[in-house]
Amino acid sequence: MVNIQLDFNDDVFNVIIDGNCIGSIEYSTNPYHNRHYYLKLNLQQYDIGAAKEIFALMSSKLDKPMQIMLSSTEKEIVSFIQSAGFCCKRKCYEIETSGQDYIGKKIEEPLLSSKVGHFMYTKCCEIILDRYISTHKGINPWTGSKENFFMMLPKDVFYEVENEEIRNFAFVEDNEIAYVYGVDREGFKIFAQKLITILLKQYENIMFEADDCDEYAMELKALFVNQSKESFDTYIL
Repeated sequence: MVNIQLDFNDDVFNVIIDGNCIGSIEYSTNPYHNRHYYLKLNLQQYDIGAAKEIFALMSSKLDKPMQIMLSSTEKEIVSFIQSAGFCCKRKCYEIETSGQDYIGKKIEEPLLSSKVGHFMYTKCCEIILDRYISTHKGINPWTGSKENFFMMLPKDVFYEVENEEIRNFAFVEDNEIAYVYGVDREGFKIFAQKLITILLKQYENIMFEADDCDEYAMELKALFVNQSKESFDTYIL
């Protein structure tokens, strides 16, 4: 049986196995998601037989759940943390695509738009904050202020209204679609095709991130083919 020790120093745990330091695990906090510790692994080896005890020792010293973000291509590290009990709570896909990969319809219809400081823009900000809190509460809950969140949003939003109710919208900065919202998937899909038609008239490429906890972002993703299968995954213990 191996002997595992952790030597704590300035937000870093040095991992010592049988008297040999095999690297370190850094931890930090995020003021906007401060209910977890964010870990960064800097180990020379990832022995799944030692993983459970390493993180159990860390957990005994820390007062919050631990979170790690990894590329799905990092198979060895994924196996290492999963053997310690980490569970994948979210997959994020980074999409950079073009009109050649677009498989949706070309719908040439105008969309309403609003800018920061205007009433409809602010209304969309409030809606997307509520949705973000709802979709991320089981992953990494939002702990920042409303103002903190609004400052991260692009300054332009495209939207649709029906019976004085905002039905669909997307915050956009140049060729990047940042945050999306819909009332139902089919209605959002039509809106998304209108938005993409508009953007592809201006730009060769479109970028966005799609979290698998967000059904509307995934609906947007489904309108394109030839995507990388890599995802950036959030694991929680």
